Amino acid sequence: MAPFAEAGHVLRMILLIAQRLPQTDRVAFLQACISNTNDDTMAFRILTVLTRQEGESNIGVSVADLYPSFAKRMRMRYGRDIDAANFDLSASDSWALEYWGRDLSGSGITTDPEDRQIQNEFWLRYIGNSRSRLAKAFREFFLPIAAYSEDPTSLIQHRISVDDLKRLYKELPEDPTLTSADLKSLEILRRFLDGEFKNGISPVSGIW
Repeated sequence: MAPFAEAGHVLRMILLIAQRLPQTDRVAFLQACISNTNDDTMAFRILTVLTRQEGESNIGVSVADLYPSFAKRMRMRYGRDIDAANFDLSASDSWALEYWGRDLSGSGITTDPEDRQIQNEFWLRYIGNSRSRLAKAFREFFLPIAAYSEDPTSLIQHRISVDDLKRLYKELPEDPTLTSADLKSLEILRRFLDGEFKNGISPVSGIW
């Protein structure tokens, strides 16, 4: 993931270029930017930040215009032919993955339910038979540090099936090499599966 300041600069440059293009060329330009970036965060920001510009910065491009390119990019990165066991997650973004797993039809955006299944299968291949990988995926991607005002179950479901999480937590073999961070992550997973976070999670709760 690009450093925050650098990513912000790149996003600003993309916005400035889009503003200089004829209206008819802006969608194609932004679609190409989404397709060509190696960084999930940048693709997600182009999709969700540049489409929210107001006033003179409004470029007249909607999420619906760009979402097909975003979904196609995510399918290519996390698809069924990808070697998930050796996948480098350093350019992955939890919230981009969560958005990809949503049903956005209520917002007038056409999504494919198969995308959620593709992502679910990716995570199952990534985790494999490793309790350590389950811990890493849970703390970094399934329930990252954030304030959750409501039950986070649906957000997790957008990334991986909770039924699969339950099965993995129960069935994966014990691992004596787990780090303290792994153990803490698995304890939070247990608490989630036990229903302790039905009312959300306060940022000052100290669970992390």
